[in-house]
Amino acid sequence: MNASNILNKVFKERWNSEGLVVNNRSFLYKDIYQKALAIKLHLNKLGCNEGDKLILKLPNGSVFFHSYLASIIGGFTFIPINIDTTDDNFLLIKNKVNPKLIIDDEKILGDLKTFSVRYPDFNYPINQDAGIFFTSGTTGSPKGVAHTLNNLVLNAISFNSMMGIEDTCRLYHIFPMSYMAGFLNSILLPIVSGGTVILGNQFNAMNVFGFWDDILHKKINTLWLSPTMAYMLTKINRDKNIKEKIKDKLSNIFSATAPLQTHIKKSFYETFGYYLQNSYGMSELLLVSAQNMHEAGSNETSGTMLPEILSKTEFNKQSNSHELLIKTPFMLSNYFMSDEVNYIDSKGYFITGDIAKVDDKKLDITGRIKDIIIRGGINISPREIERVIYNNKIVKEVFVIGQPDEFWGEIIIVFLSINLSCDVKKVKKEINKICKSNLPSSMMPDKFIYVDNLPKTLSGKIERRKLVEFL
Repeated sequence: MNASNILNKVFKERWNSEGLVVNNRSFLYKDIYQKALAIKLHLNKLGCNEGDKLILKLPNGSVFFHSYLASIIGGFTFIPINIDTTDDNFLLIKNKVNPKLIIDDEKILGDLKTFSVRYPDFNYPINQDAGIFFTSGTTGSPKGVAHTLNNLVLNAISFNSMMGIEDTCRLYHIFPMSYMAGFLNSILLPIVSGGTVILGNQFNAMNVFGFWDDILHKKINTLWLSPTMAYMLTKINRDKNIKEKIKDKLSNIFSATAPLQTHIKKSFYETFGYYLQNSYGMSELLLVSAQNMHEAGSNETSGTMLPEILSKTEFNKQSNSHELLIKTPFMLSNYFMSDEVNYIDSKGYFITGDIAKVDDKKLDITGRIKDIIIRGGINISPREIERVIYNNKIVKEVFVIGQPDEFWGEIIIVFLSINLSCDVKKVKKEINKICKSNLPSSMMPDKFIYVDNLPKTLSGKIERRKLVEFL
């Protein structure tokens, strides 16, 4: 069954059921479809037709949500762009993809007359790219990843099936809609399950208060959080009874978009009574693995891989570690604006760049090849140093990188996020003591840099190129 047939089936079966909630306004599946159809027809009038590329540069909201569906109904290739993208990067993307239209104003599509139809009619071209998603550019220029609709929908179906996500799913959407996690994880997963998307404000420090009130009031049972979101929720919580209030209310709380540190998982459980369910995926491969609630409480792996996915590890001489390779039917169609050419081996496996162990479909990611620091000929894993330093509770976040050095080849630089109003000298002594007691001399950091907060993208990933500015 292809993606269009799946969407037609879901929308027909759930036609008169709730599929979207925005600002306490409820949309049935037929409302979603009819609103999206109106947008599709308006885009046709503006000159966008099947096969054309459409840039969506919009804030999170109902218009963005419906525009995704309108693109699928109309056979357009959507290119979601974050509204905070720099002008230079936006110009690069625009010139590369050559869109038919750019929608960067909600008013263009916000108030259109809807048409009553009796049934859905999704019929997306099977081999056409449905979406091109651009990375957040943590290490350089943005890189576009193209996927067919079949890739996206069938990946969502497989994930839902493995995790037991059904039409009772009520998912709280708080990721940036322009990111892969804001579309695949937070829109497509609940929609293809026949569930409901509850569209909240995009998560940030300004709207974090009242988060759990929304969970309870709107009967939300499924969450996707980045580690940064989870950390923030833990730190700002002042409700001593929150664990009891939300007990048995949530079916799944997945962690995504960045590596989940052990101390964040532990503190989240201690505060809220739920273990964050680690997951692993890439824009190029979509969702690869995830933990269920039981796995989340019993181990620190990235969970079980989807049944369609094959994997192997190969020894990487440069990093002296085993690199993960993945073969999946959900692999990207192609790259835009990327110099990566040898990303698939001769047997069709994608070279992930991640260091991993695989045991009977259980995936354990332990680092990235590019992050390995080679100091004096010795390979050093930044994550091992980070785990040791996290033993100091004063430390909010730690990030370790290598810096080129004429003598050692690379030296170890540790960035620590702490409250700079505390006794920094005391913290430095404690950190140095912890490192000396728990790290071999070859892994001792050469330099510590203390900051208030580590720079991050909206999806919670550390921006390495901004850290370099502190050196």
